[in-house]
Amino acid sequence: MLIFDGHIKIVALLEIDGEEREIKDGIHAEELLKMLGLYPDEAIIIVDGKPITCHDVVEGRRVRVIRVGSRG
Repeated sequence: MLIFDGHIKIVALLEIDGEEREIKDGIHAEELLKMLGLYPDEAIIIVDGKPITCHDVVEGRRVRVIRVGSRG
């Protein structure tokens, strides 16, 4: 998806908790989680259908953050 405001920006579509929003493509996954108020062990990040680690850069069109949790 491209958005034009005088400059070309490449954005990815982020889905979390059923809501969608746009994020800047190329954001570091750990930074994305921090922006969402999540710790790396609280979520799985899926980019274009493939899981990535919190150490990866988000480069894709469709990003999905799935909250995970365990109860002891």
